[in-house]
Amino acid sequence: MLRTKGGAMERREDRRIKMNRDSFMTKKNSKKKFGRIIDISRGGLAFYYLQTASIPGNYSIEFGIWLQEQNLFLPNVIANTISDTEVEYHNPYKQIPLRRRSIQFCNLSFDQTEQIHSACSSFFAEKRYEPEQTHFHFHPL
Repeated sequence: MLRTKGGAMERREDRRIKMNRDSFMTKKNSKKKFGRIIDISRGGLAFYYLQTASIPGNYSIEFGIWLQEQNLFLPNVIANTISDTEVEYHNPYKQIPLRRRSIQFCNLSFDQTEQIHSACSSFFAEKRYEPEQTHFHFHPL
């Protein structure tokens, strides 16, 4: 389903929910963080990470989702990379590039699907969805 968003066509089927600073990407079986989740929907998510993080550059990745505010940890989530771009942010040293990766969930178990849908539904009930920021004046990790 395509929706119009500010004159541009929105390709996502589900509305994105902007996440707080306590939402992380983790190694697939642990709570060792490697990125901060920017937004999430029922179909995927976007996150920031430092280019030095050991994230596979290939199309498919396996990871964990840790939403601390909701005390939710989902290990072994598999997703396909949709985009991976460098992000501009205010950093006087610019030695370590910051990247933004968008991913689409695939092959979720029934339990994982239910937990993600439940988390998204509770965020919608709290009306916490809003457009994402695109420029930063702080280090987002």
